[in-house]
Order: sequence, then structure tokens, then C-alpha cells
Amino acid sequence: MAALGCSTLDYFPENVLIDILSYLNVRELVRNSRVCRRWKQLVKDQRLWRAVDLCTWKGMTSRVLWVLLRQYLGHGLRCLRLRGLLLSVRRGAFLTESWLQALRSKCPRLRRLYLQHTDLRGLHSCRLLPPSLQVLELSFCEVPPGFFAQDPETDGKASTSAVAIETLVLNKVPSFSDQHLRSLCTWKQLSRLELGDLSRVSAGGLRSCVPPGAQTLGRLKHLELETWSMKQMVALGLGKGWPGLERLTLGGNEVIPGLLSVSRLQDLRWLRLRKCRLNQNMVLKCCRFAENKENQEPRVVQAQVACVGPFRVGMNPGSHAVTGPGRVPVRSNSKKFSIKDFDIGRPLGKGKFGNVYLARERKLKVIVALKVLFKSQMEKEGVEHQLRREIEIQSHLKHPNILRFYNYFHDDTRVFLILEYAPRGEMYKELQRCGRFDDQRTATYMEELADALQYCHEKKVIHRDIKPENLLLGYRGELKIADFGWSVHAPSLRRRTMCGTLDYLPPEMIEGHTHDEKVDLWCIGVLCYECLVGNPPFETASHTETYKRITKVDLQFPKVVSDGARDLISKLLRHSPSMRLPLRSVIEHPWVKANSRRVLPPVCNPQAVPHH
Repeated sequence: MAALGCSTLDYFPENVLIDILSYLNVRELVRNSRVCRRWKQLVKDQRLWRAVDLCTWKGMTSRVLWVLLRQYLGHGLRCLRLRGLLLSVRRGAFLTESWLQALRSKCPRLRRLYLQHTDLRGLHSCRLLPPSLQVLELSFCEVPPGFFAQDPETDGKASTSAVAIETLVLNKVPSFSDQHLRSLCTWKQLSRLELGDLSRVSAGGLRSCVPPGAQTLGRLKHLELETWSMKQMVALGLGKGWPGLERLTLGGNEVIPGLLSVSRLQDLRWLRLRKCRLNQNMVLKCCRFAENKENQEPRVVQAQVACVGPFRVGMNPGSHAVTGPGRVPVRSNSKKFSIKDFDIGRPLGKGKFGNVYLARERKLKVIVALKVLFKSQMEKEGVEHQLRREIEIQSHLKHPNILRFYNYFHDDTRVFLILEYAPRGEMYKELQRCGRFDDQRTATYMEELADALQYCHEKKVIHRDIKPENLLLGYRGELKIADFGWSVHAPSLRRRTMCGTLDYLPPEMIEGHTHDEKVDLWCIGVLCYECLVGNPPFETASHTETYKRITKVDLQFPKVVSDGARDLISKLLRHSPSMRLPLRSVIEHPWVKANSRRVLPPVCNPQAVPHH
């Protein structure tokens, strides 16, 4: 045994633990919450200690550090992980120059140092760290301006040897700035750089550090950047190439071909995108291996779609497929399903005509949502036509923000609909839990909804019942339109039926006029208001008052609604349908574009769709 993690042995008898560890000759010990009082007796020779991890112990002080160094750390130490307290909390230094100098002499083989919640502003330079260090990780730490400078002539303090660090990981270091980044360009051994916070790094600072050039980060083979802006992405210059870069990780913004041209990154072997919007699949055309777990489809993905890594490419027409965990297609039209083909799980929801259950296809282990409807109830209410309409419409809609309908079957008493499973449930329940959504989340939903409805309108389909109860959330939290029972496939796009939820009814439906696809524009405006405020805009105690407020468009905004959101909602909630903002303009609205964090690329091209 080479290592032992003691996370629940704080009250384990120490004499027994000492005997066990001495017998097993354990060389690494990770102990949770407190230091063992008799560490020195755990092994016969303290030089056997290879790794010490005290990140979960919050009682670390300067005095304990000295005790740790004098009694328990020796020549065999390879990895040290410590958790400190920030200066503003402790009112004193945590790591001192004298302690680091003692660490250099006593632990000459130290290769990896991890510091968490540590204030390093009392140290003038990282050259005080042991010269044997190869990996330095700082998490939630503060560093002084010249901390990463390698030139000993830059300050008048005692000269120490330079640190030949190969891997530098900075996670949530808010003081990291352009000056620090330029200092890293002088590190001759640095081959891996991970930056988890670029809030204080400007586009100009990045531009001055990218290759080609002598004082740049051109030696890097592994680069990882999180939470970057579009200006920083442009300044990074990945579209022009980066010689020698083999591994690249990007997270938190939009990736487009002009900014990330992997065909010019000739040495790139591994690419990972985390929570990135992908405008075109061609971004990764030349990459040998790509990992994008957050952007992958869930266990059940859309029909006629095959997944290659994280992306979707069209399959041959007619091969309707539901892909499961192993990416094996289930041809929904090649066999007739029965209830015996599924393992039924927990109920997902209950309705007037039946229930929805989580289910798994037994042969290929595909996860779906099984909607069970009772024929007697539907015949009693006379809504068989709505079921036929829902099956007819939804089976022909294939969009990432529309819940997929895969197939149906029936027996003597029930009708079963095989639907895509949306793991995060109804938007209504999420809105009730959160109270209201912020601008980013709401704008993301508005872009997804507008894109999906634009697709529906191109297919001459009007939904007519957009509301939080009919919107589901997928694997990544993306919006999915469900329940097309009130929808209609109307080639003329003119209807007179009054339907939909009271708070979401547009004026033309209340007044009995004919309506077209622009009723969905009104619903988008009402939904946007409810997401930002927490309740519909025209909600009152009685139906009559609600009708009056809707027909008068009596719209009042609380202070919590931003100016951009007010502009969008006001342009959607217009009494005259022809004056409402078209769906293309909703997607291109400045407030939506500034706040949306949509993951999947739009299916509809806004430039190719004429104004309504």
C-alpha cells in the first residue's frame, strides 16, 4: 500500500492506527479535519512521507506550519497541500520568508505545492519558493504585483535562485493582472498554464503575450482559459495559429471559426470546450480528439441525429433514431413497441387524462419519458382530436429546443407516447423555486424559445399555449417546448379558436378576432415578464379585470426589470399583432444578444428568414 486517505478516522484509536500504518509501510497520508498528534510515530522514518494534504483542515496557522515543518516533513516530501486564511481575516502573515527558506532546505525534493485561501502579498517574489518545484497551484489566493517576476534585479531584496516551474494553475486569483501575465513570458520552463479567472487581464495584455515573439507564451504546450470575453478571445489570436500548442481548453463564451481555426493549430492534439456556444460544427473539423461533456446530448437525443463526440450531424433521411448511452440508434419505425419493451420508473407528472413516467427501453437501455393516456377519459371529454394533432405535429418537428416525439403505441385502454426525457423538469417548478430569473437566464430562454417558434412558424405551426407549465428544461438547462395539444398546423395561419392560458391570452383572442402566428409573439412577451418578475404582467384577482388589462395592454414594470428587458417586452406586448416584434428581431435584440448564454447553435438562420 502506497497511500491511505483517512477522511473519517479522526476518532479512530491512534495506537491501533499507528500499528497498522507502520506494518503497511504507508508513504502518503491524507487526513481530514485535524492533524494527528503523533504523526511522527506513524512510520519509522519521517523521510518516507511523500505527500501531505491538509486542505480540508481549516485550523492551520503560522505556528502549526512551523511544527509541521520541524517534526513531520523531511527529505522524502514530494507534494504539499495547505489551506490558509486570507490576510484580511487573520490580520497577519501566513507564509513567511523564513518558513519558505526552511522548507527549501529541509524538503529539497518538493515537486508540487498547492495553496488554497492563502495571502501571498507578504512575499516579494515567487523566487522564495523551493527551486525544485515543478507544479504550483494557487486557488482563491492573493498575490503581489511582482510575484511572478523572474529577474532578481527588479527588487532590492535578497537574491534567490529562479523557480523552474513547468505547470502553473491559477484558480480564482482575482489579483492576477496583465503585469503577472507578462512576467510569465520569461519563465523558460513553463509548458502548462491554467487560468481560471481573467477578469483583470485586458485584451492588450493577452495580445502582447501570444506568439510569435521572443517574450511570449510560445513555449506553452497546454493552455486552459476560463470565463474569457470575446475581446480576449480575439486578442488570443488562435485563428492565426499557435506553434507547439498541443492541448487547449476553453470555457465560458462563444466559439466561432474565425477565432478558433484548428486547421492552423497544426500541433493541436486535444481540445476541450466547457459550456461554450458553438456557432459552426466546422470549428473542430481538423481536431483529432475533442471533449465537450457539458455540451453533449443527454442519454436520449433527437431522431435523425447521430452524435460524433459533442456534435450533431444529420443522418440519412428516413432513419429515425433514438440514441442511447452507447450511441446505438433505436429505429422507432422499424418495430412496433409494447409496454413490455419498457421498464417503468418513477412518475414525472400527472394530468387529467393520464400520467408521465420515466422509462427505459429494455434492449438498448434508452431513457425516455412515457406518456400514458386513458382512452376512456379522452373520449369522455371529446379531446381525441387534440391527441391526433399533437402526434401529427410533434412527430414532424426536429429542433433542439422542442421536446422530441419518437413514437407511440396503444392497447385496449391506453395510448402510450414515447417522448424525449427532460431531466430538469418544468420551467414552472424552477421558477417557483427561484422566485424569478436573472437577465442572463431569461435572455437565454428567450433566444431558445424564439428560435424554436421561428422553426415552428416556418412549418406553418402555431403553438398558441406558451407558458411555463408547457416548457421543460433539458440536460444542460436548455428550454424545450412541450405539449402541442393546443397547437395547430394551419397552412393559412388564420384561426378563430379561443385557447391558451388566461394570463397569456392575447387581445385578438379575447376580442374574438381571427389570429395567426403572432399570438406566440405575445406569449413570448408575457413569459419574459414572468421570468424576470415572478408573476404574469396582467394578473389580477378576477378574470374580468385580467381581460380588461390585457385589452388595454396595461403594462407596468417594477424596478427590478432592466431597460433592455423593458424595451423587448414593450415591443412584444402590442395590441396590434402587426406591430409586434418579429422573432428574428427577438433573437437579434441587443438585450438578448448581450445576456444570452445559449449552448446549442440556432437551427434557423435569422438572415434567411423574412420579416413577419
